[in-house]
Amino acid sequence: MSKLPWGLLLAFAGLGVVVTVVLALGPGSDHGAPWLAIASVVLAGWAMFLCERWLQNYVWGLVAALVLTLHPYFLRWANTGEVLLWAEALGLVVLAAIISSWRILFQKSFSPLAWIAIALIVTSSIGIAWILEPRMGLVTGILTLGALLLGSILAIRKHREASLCWGNISAAGFLAFLGPLGGLALAVVVMPHWHGFPRSTALPEICTVWDLMDAGFLPPADSRGDLSLMVTEMERWGWSAILTVAMMVVGWWRSLRRGWKCWRRNLPPLAWVLTMFVLVDLAGILLHPPRAAGIALLSFAPVAVLLNVFGVADLAQGLGERLVLSPPHER
Repeated sequence: MSKLPWGLLLAFAGLGVVVTVVLALGPGSDHGAPWLAIASVVLAGWAMFLCERWLQNYVWGLVAALVLTLHPYFLRWANTGEVLLWAEALGLVVLAAIISSWRILFQKSFSPLAWIAIALIVTSSIGIAWILEPRMGLVTGILTLGALLLGSILAIRKHREASLCWGNISAAGFLAFLGPLGGLALAVVVMPHWHGFPRSTALPEICTVWDLMDAGFLPPADSRGDLSLMVTEMERWGWSAILTVAMMVVGWWRSLRRGWKCWRRNLPPLAWVLTMFVLVDLAGILLHPPRAAGIALLSFAPVAVLLNVFGVADLAQGLGERLVLSPPHER
């Protein structure tokens, strides 16, 4: 019988308690944030923790989760009951699931239960994301397709020298198509019954797959935003905004570099999932600029925290590696 992951469970419990207490009892609302908004922030914190924990370690995972969930912007959005927090949380959930799938891909034993869990999480998250925010449905679908196909190709290349499991490779290739298509189908089936829950105003009451794709790739003119809102909001932060963007560039470059280093060392290049997610997410923001000044940076916040924390963590890891003399073939 396998042992329970007490460290992970305690981290989840701690994050959940801290975020709930701050949002339920903290300033900014007479009666605290709505419970639905609190749940979305907790989910975003858990997913952020898993992403950075698997890309770096527990400490950086906790740092990233707390920076995201306790940021004044995130607290304000939660206090106002912003429903788009759920879309961003689901985007992070899919990212964490894809990183987890890459960890399994480069193992020698088949893990059917893990793949079933990942398939359910990815498909359901993509489907609900389409209903809440077509931009995030599109981003998570493209990320799943591209990242799992790339992971399968990389695992095939390493199969001979590492004896990787064909079952894991096949499952990843299958899920690369099942996840996005299943998410679209789920959104179409669930949409007519999605009464009393938040949903995108860009979608009709009963929609088809083509309606979802149109809303994802070509948002209607009445729901199209303006990138100048994001620029204006960032100008208010002055040098801190410039530093944040600069560290995002550093973090993205280091994710590409860290993935290459891991690949050369016969380790799973998990950082390349982050590299791909950033490109897809920023492309989604360009297609769907913010529609209101109050949420101008909502879609930008998770990717900013991911890259800033990863960049700092990887810089620290790189300095530590320089203190250790590496084998000649890795120099």
